[in-house]
Amino acid sequence: MKMIIDEIGFFEWDGEESDKPAPGHLTIEDNGKITLEMHAMLGGDAVFPDIFSWTPVENKTIRGRLKHTGRTVLLTELKVRAGYLDQDIFYNFIAERCFVSDDPIDLDKLVGLSLPLKDLEEWYLAGDIKMSELSEDIWSLTVEKKQDILWPLTQGTLGLKNHITRLYPNNRNQNVNMTLGARFEYVHHEVTTAEGLLNWLKGFQEFISLVIDATYAFKWPEFLWAEGSETLHAQCYFSWPSLSEDNVTVGKYALPFEQVKDRFGGLLGTWLLKRAALGPGIHLYLGTVRNRHLYIEHQFVNMIWGLEALSRRNELSLPIEVPDKQAAKGLRILAEIENNVKFKSDDKRWLKNLLTRAAERSLEERLYEVISPVAIDIDPARLRDFCKECARLRNDLSHYGGERSPGDYDAFIQDIHPRMKTLRQLYRLIILNIIGVEDPLLRWSMYNSRHSLEFLHWLTVAGLISKETYKTLSGPKSPPPTEG
Repeated sequence: MKMIIDEIGFFEWDGEESDKPAPGHLTIEDNGKITLEMHAMLGGDAVFPDIFSWTPVENKTIRGRLKHTGRTVLLTELKVRAGYLDQDIFYNFIAERCFVSDDPIDLDKLVGLSLPLKDLEEWYLAGDIKMSELSEDIWSLTVEKKQDILWPLTQGTLGLKNHITRLYPNNRNQNVNMTLGARFEYVHHEVTTAEGLLNWLKGFQEFISLVIDATYAFKWPEFLWAEGSETLHAQCYFSWPSLSEDNVTVGKYALPFEQVKDRFGGLLGTWLLKRAALGPGIHLYLGTVRNRHLYIEHQFVNMIWGLEALSRRNELSLPIEVPDKQAAKGLRILAEIENNVKFKSDDKRWLKNLLTRAAERSLEERLYEVISPVAIDIDPARLRDFCKECARLRNDLSHYGGERSPGDYDAFIQDIHPRMKTLRQLYRLIILNIIGVEDPLLRWSMYNSRHSLEFLHWLTVAGLISKETYKTLSGPKSPPPTEG
């Protein structure tokens, strides 16, 4: 396992200054696992850990200074376990988070985050590098970074800041190294907490993942705080099993940055609001696309559950004032029963609940309602057939455990597979539509993005477009121009 930090240092309880901080060995693994092995007892209040299991340390943090680099560290959300060597007792700590800085760390003054943008050069370029041959013996190198961008948000400001890092040649090294990079910087309007900033970061990461059509995480964020006129920063490490060591590959249907940059802040703000308001309708999609190892039927059912949740919680699905025919029929029957039939109140409640459920819209209708806004150039009749079949397959899985009559389960899965593939991309378009992405960009993502023919293939297999129509589609084109 690769180590981010592997250093001896001196440590003490935060807020309980000791005349002699205790030595210890701090390690932070590449997956964010934080371990502190103490070589002596920490001064101040004693803790009484279990020998066999990790014991939470309530309301305490550990501050330290690393011997080799001189950096300051702050470990929070601690657990401790005791051990013995001969007659001596020693403590091992694990921490949920470790802040590392060149300056004394003050979590009571936090105002923002700095988030290096890595592995996304295909989506966003921080500038331009040009080389030209002036003569046989002379070359010219020009490095130009883009202008920074600022987006106002409800509770703060988000910036995209570009920079150039360089390594000049010297007497020992004649290499020239110039790198363009970028980072997002979020500044809250007022002092906030580490927990609040991490919650904002989680929502922002999900937004980036939605836009680039790939799971993305900022590894590792820097927390910002003000000290006079100076802004200080601390790297934050934490255990996060979902982080991958692999480089991010921008997804097949990513929205180009240039097409969304003008509305990037507005889309993000709407996303954060809708993410909270729509709950499971958003989370079921995110959880499914993030976990690539789920079985096909599990992915399919999750998609249907999520779309049904969107139908129930989206503003477009608020109860209508005029009841439909089924609901009107149920109300009429209930009124006649109330007036003409005498029976037990328990029986009356049972029948009322039964009729209420019968009057509710079917899963097929809910799917049609929620998919329709992004079913661009799809025949409504084909969409209804698709929704009917998806509802049938979901109900068979839920109520029969698969095919209704014992038989070929592989054939049943083959029915699910193209519909799951289709729903996966339609679901993303539905969320993009909800947060305000314009129809021309949705159409481009569906019909003309880099790998749109693959999406259209699944639409064809699922019956949403005909084979004849598929043959007439042109495939990838340049994205539509930005508005304004």
